[in-house]
Amino acid sequence: MEIIHPDYGCVSDLDDTLAISESLKEAIYYRALEHTQQEQDMQCPLKYNPGFSTKPAFKKWIEDGASDTERNKRSEFYDAFQIVYMQAKEDFYRNEVTAFEDAHPLVAAIADRPAVLVSSNPLSHLQLGIERLGWTGAFDHIVAVDDPRIEAPKPHKSPFVVGADLTGHGVGRCFGIGDSLADARSMTDAEIAHGYIVHRENGDMNPEVAALAEAGRIKIIRTLEELLVE
Repeated sequence: MEIIHPDYGCVSDLDDTLAISESLKEAIYYRALEHTQQEQDMQCPLKYNPGFSTKPAFKKWIEDGASDTERNKRSEFYDAFQIVYMQAKEDFYRNEVTAFEDAHPLVAAIADRPAVLVSSNPLSHLQLGIERLGWTGAFDHIVAVDDPRIEAPKPHKSPFVVGADLTGHGVGRCFGIGDSLADARSMTDAEIAHGYIVHRENGDMNPEVAALAEAGRIKIIRTLEELLVE
């Protein structure tokens, strides 16, 4: 099997698109939230928001505190949550992460072309996941959320721009793979040549993602097999 777009570079996401499902990310989030609530003896109402960092929601929750004391308590809660959440994610990538069934053929197919991994996770987590999945050497470069080369994380365009440049082709001769609104915004703002959003779930698609697809700015696929040809 060969991957589509011969002679194009590939810029793809690891979590969600290739390996970790949205439901598992949600489970990790609530596991960490519950632990922090018990440790801090404080309830936090924030729901999991797929496709985006929780940071903006936490920031608003902190700012909405009724007093300085309350805002300080919420800020301390967020700091404690971040520690627990990041440790939970690190443990997941080290010990639990598994690939979607259709991910291994895709990773094998991009082995003979410039390929960059772009993610909203720290480099250390991604390296653990890649090693566990047996994908060491599959990607020429990794652009993580803590990469000093990016201006800002997704949904900013910078991660996909930097990733495309690292393939040696630039955005005009690269295709990108993601599965969230943040990925869709990042790819379209970067003006990557071909952007694909994997929508594996049976539920409703994010309206903004659907609008971008209807406008022809991205393409929706159900499985990674749609990117492979005989």
